[in-house]
Amino acid sequence: MYCPRCRIETDTDTFCENCGGATVASSEVAATTIVQATIPFPIQEEIKSEKIKIKKPELSLKKIISVVIVMAIVIGALIGYKTLQTQYTPINATKMFYNYIVKQDYDNAYNMLVDTDDKYMSKDNFKSYMKQKNIKAYYIKNYNANDFKQNTSSAETQKINSSSLGNLFTVQASGKLYPIDVVEDGAKLVFFKNYKIRADTFSVKWQLMAPTGAKVLVNGKTPDVSKEANLDTNLLLSDKYKPSTVLYQIDRIYNGSYDITSTMDGAENFKLDSAPADTKAIIKFKVSADTAKKLQDQAKVYLDLYYSKASNDKYSSLLTTDSDILTKTGGFNYSDKVTKKLQDLKVIESQLDDANHAKISISTSVYSEDTSLVEFGQAIITGTRDSIADFFFERVNGTWLISDTGNID
Repeated sequence: MYCPRCRIETDTDTFCENCGGATVASSEVAATTIVQATIPFPIQEEIKSEKIKIKKPELSLKKIISVVIVMAIVIGALIGYKTLQTQYTPINATKMFYNYIVKQDYDNAYNMLVDTDDKYMSKDNFKSYMKQKNIKAYYIKNYNANDFKQNTSSAETQKINSSSLGNLFTVQASGKLYPIDVVEDGAKLVFFKNYKIRADTFSVKWQLMAPTGAKVLVNGKTPDVSKEANLDTNLLLSDKYKPSTVLYQIDRIYNGSYDITSTMDGAENFKLDSAPADTKAIIKFKVSADTAKKLQDQAKVYLDLYYSKASNDKYSSLLTTDSDILTKTGGFNYSDKVTKKLQDLKVIESQLDDANHAKISISTSVYSEDTSLVEFGQAIITGTRDSIADFFFERVNGTWLISDTGNID
């Protein structure tokens, strides 16, 4: 047996022979000893009396500083975002664009345009257009459609996108008002809206009329044939003389000035420098020197036959098959008592109305003798008379033939 108080073995079964206290079996003593050895008695008592309380560690100075820095970065980022957000606005895009124009930085200004994919909306054409405008200062104000009512036909008012009315501004520059249409175009720096200027703000539709058979170039590029009806302005003096024209149209071109060149077989080269794009251009050709000589020779042969009172069959190689000029003149228009002879002929004006129709105006000097009064004892009347006449030609199988004439004395 074992006495827990005295911690001694005892022979007594019930009470300790030393202290008189109750004894226990030796196997219970071993288990009690292990538990007591593992957990000190005071702690055992504390666990029994109350639960252990866990205290939260206090923040260190280093951690406090880190939190303050993070908060400062977040606040700075928000302020920076708001500041940058005010920079990427439609009106600021307009200011930036015109600042480039005033500085003549046309490359960056062009990069701020959208819808520049047409062949006449190139950077070179834009630079040329802006140089002509020579903008030194500008003023931006709210858009007012009434400012442009007097110019409703221009593309500057026709092409405004009504869906972007909130991004329209009126810019006054170099004494002219421009309705500027600003559109959203993707993002800037990921978080901000990017704005650009519609190129159509500065464009117009341009039409050019040229004789059929002509090759036309505007700043070295060929314009497209118009799909609109061609209201030919040629005044046809005869139903036998029917030249035709082709209407070209450029739907979008900067409203500046451009060089027009044109060539046509049988004509002098045509060139018009700095033609304004907002006015219809009409291309006219003068007959080339070689062609003018051919037409002049044909006219001379005709007049020689006419004044010599040749029969109609003599004209067959000179006239178109449907020409009726001999019928209109009745063959001859002067008395048998009068004889005439062509002395001089000069081309004073020529025009190639298309590849196969030409007109010349000629001055002639004609000598005449009038014997109608000789039988009455009067002398022969002689003299020389100058006059002007028009000849109209049609090219048939490569040969210029006379289709009509004006009045011939």
